[in-house]
Amino acid sequence: MYTPPYEGGETSPGVFAIGETARQQLNPPLKWMLDNHDTRSWYIIGNDYSWPRKFGDVACKEIAMLGGEVVAQHYLPLETDDFEEIVADIAEQKPDAVLVSLIGGDSVNFNRSFGEAGLSSTILRFAPLLEENTLLAIGSDNSMNLLTASGYSPTTRSANNREFKKRYKEKFGDNAPMVTALGQSCYEGMSLLKTLAEKTNSLEVSALVAGSEEFQYSSPRGSQRIEQGHTIKDIFLAQADGLDFKLLHKFAQISPF
Repeated sequence: MYTPPYEGGETSPGVFAIGETARQQLNPPLKWMLDNHDTRSWYIIGNDYSWPRKFGDVACKEIAMLGGEVVAQHYLPLETDDFEEIVADIAEQKPDAVLVSLIGGDSVNFNRSFGEAGLSSTILRFAPLLEENTLLAIGSDNSMNLLTASGYSPTTRSANNREFKKRYKEKFGDNAPMVTALGQSCYEGMSLLKTLAEKTNSLEVSALVAGSEEFQYSSPRGSQRIEQGHTIKDIFLAQADGLDFKLLHKFAQISPF
């Protein structure tokens, strides 16, 4: 059970890559941003390993299909803390939007530098791996026009999500870490494994795979259908609103392929 977002393309038997694929996070949101913010030119900044690079490749194709252009791509080592040169280059290039595939502290440092340079008011940022803890570290002063896309939103008003958050609070208390898309995805993987094991009355890989195809189930993420070890799911586009997220749009039942 591989639960976080990933670039897509995994086909190994017995691997359930149920996190958001690059296509799910890019295809509907990029079109929405073009329609609503006229984002035709993009600057891509990410960490230098497989996910950001492959995510960037998919993004370039999607942006080109929408008639846009990528003006620059930069992939930096993990634990980069100085983004002054990159931010200066963005200021000079003046793209409509920046695709941020940095993780953890790197995302925090970049977005702080970006905000402190005064670029937030004129250039949109789209960070597909942004979640509540990272946003908290970035700070409300640097979060203007910062968007993300995920298969889970804590604000979803569904019975499943309300019950999930209620049980989480009862189990871990008022001071528990906040529920985020990345954290919830871990629960999602274990919950799905339990559901498939009960459906097939087995933990054998072959039985789980056979029982999963076209299997539809409901979870805190909503209604999902398994197809080739992936999930067709709703995608939530959200914008930072201070230190919280405001839901902008729900894209219903998006294919991972």
